[in-house]
Amino acid sequence: MKNGKELIVVVVAVVCVFSAGQAYAASARSLARKGDKLYKEMEYEKALEEYDRALEKKPDDPVIQYNRAVTLYSKGNYTGAKESFTSSLASGEEDLEDRTVYNIGNSIYRMAEEAERKDMQAALKSYKNATQYYKRVMEIAPDDFDAKFNYEYTLKKIKDIESQGQQQQQQQQQQQQQQQQQQQQKDQKDQEDQKDQQDQKDQEDQKDQKDQKDQQDQKDQKDQEDQKDQKDQKDQQDQKDQEDQKDQRDQKDQQDQKDQEDQKDQEDQKDQKDQKDQQDQKDQEQKDQEKEKQQQEQQQQQQQQQEQSRKEQERQRRQQEQKERKEREEQHRQKQQEQEQREQEQREQEQREQEQQPQPEEFDEQAPESEQQMDMQPIEGQMTEEEAEMLLRSQQEEENRMRAEQKKARRGQRPPVVRDW
Repeated sequence: MKNGKELIVVVVAVVCVFSAGQAYAASARSLARKGDKLYKEMEYEKALEEYDRALEKKPDDPVIQYNRAVTLYSKGNYTGAKESFTSSLASGEEDLEDRTVYNIGNSIYRMAEEAERKDMQAALKSYKNATQYYKRVMEIAPDDFDAKFNYEYTLKKIKDIESQGQQQQQQQQQQQQQQQQQQQQKDQKDQEDQKDQQDQKDQEDQKDQKDQKDQQDQKDQKDQEDQKDQKDQKDQQDQKDQEDQKDQRDQKDQQDQKDQEDQKDQEDQKDQKDQKDQQDQKDQEQKDQEKEKQQQEQQQQQQQQQEQSRKEQERQRRQQEQKERKEREEQHRQKQQEQEQREQEQREQEQREQEQQPQPEEFDEQAPESEQQMDMQPIEGQMTEEEAEMLLRSQQEEENRMRAEQKKARRGQRPPVVRDW
C-alpha cells in the first residue's frame, strides 16, 4: 500500500499553494507557516499547536485543516487525521479534493489495521470503507495510479481476511464436533460411574442399618444402667441438700449477728465524722475570714502606693513644666536682648553715618523732602516693620510648636490611672 510517500508529497504541494495563493489572513498565515516549518523538522506536537492557533483565527480554511490532518497522520493519530481530512473536504476546496479523499482512505486503512488485532469483523468493515474512498479518487482523477494500487491492494486484503475467516470458521466447526464427541464419551462414562456408585451406596446402606440396630440395643441397655445410677445419685443429693440447708441456716444466724454489730459500728463512725466535718467547716470559715482581711489590707497598701506614685509623678511633671517655662522665658529674654543689641548697633551706625555726612553751606528748599524720604526708607542692616512682624510671628509659631511637643511628652509620661472598682 502506497501511503507515507504520498502524504509527504501532498504536504509540500499544499504548502506551496498556501505560499503562492496568499489564502490566509495575516496572523493565520504566520501561524500556519510556523506549523509547516515544525512539520518539516518532525516537531509534530508543536506543529499541531500552531495549526490549532491558526484555525482559531480562520476555522474554515481547508489548507490549514489538510496540513493539520497530515501532521496527525504522521504522528500516528489516524482517527484524528480522518476527522481533520473530512473537515478539509467539507470546505469544498476542489484543488485538494482528490488528495483529501485519498488520505481519508489511507487513514481508514490504518484504523482497520489497528482494529484487526482486536475485532476482525470491525477491521473488515473499515477495509471495505477505505476501498470506497479509493474508488472515488479514481473517479475524480483516473490517472491516479496510487489510488488504483491502494484500491486493488485493499481488495486483496479483504479477500485474504474473508478466506482466513472461512478457514477459521471451518476449524471452529471441527473443534465443535470434536468437543461434542468428547462430551458424549464423558456423559456415557459418567452414567456408568453413577451406576457403580449407586450399587456401592446400597451395600453401605444395608450395613449401616445393621450397625444402627446394634447401636440401639447397646444404647437401651446403657439407658437402663444410667437410670439406676441417676436414682442412686438423686438419693445421695437429697441427703446432701438437707445437710446443706442446715449449714445455711447456721451461717445466716451468724451473719445476721455480725450485720447488727457492723451497723452499730457504722453509726458510731458516722457520728464521729459529722462532728469532725463541722469542726473542719468552722476552721475553714475562720481561715477564709483571715485571708479576706489580708487581701483587703494588701489592696489598701497597693492603693496607697499608687496614690504616692501618682503624686510623685505629678510633682515631677510640675517641676518639668516650671523648668521648661523658665527655659522658654530665658530664650525669649535672650532673643529680646539680641534684638535690642541689634537695634542699638543700628542706631549707633546711623549716628556715625550722620556725623560723617558733610553739612550743606546753603539753604535748600527741598532738603526737608529728601530727609523725609530718608526717614521712610530703612537704613541698611535695619529691619523693616514687615520683617519685624514676620519675625514676631515666627517666634510665636515656634513657641506654640514647643508648647505642643511638651504637652505631648507630658501626656506620654503620665502614670496610668488605677481604678479600684
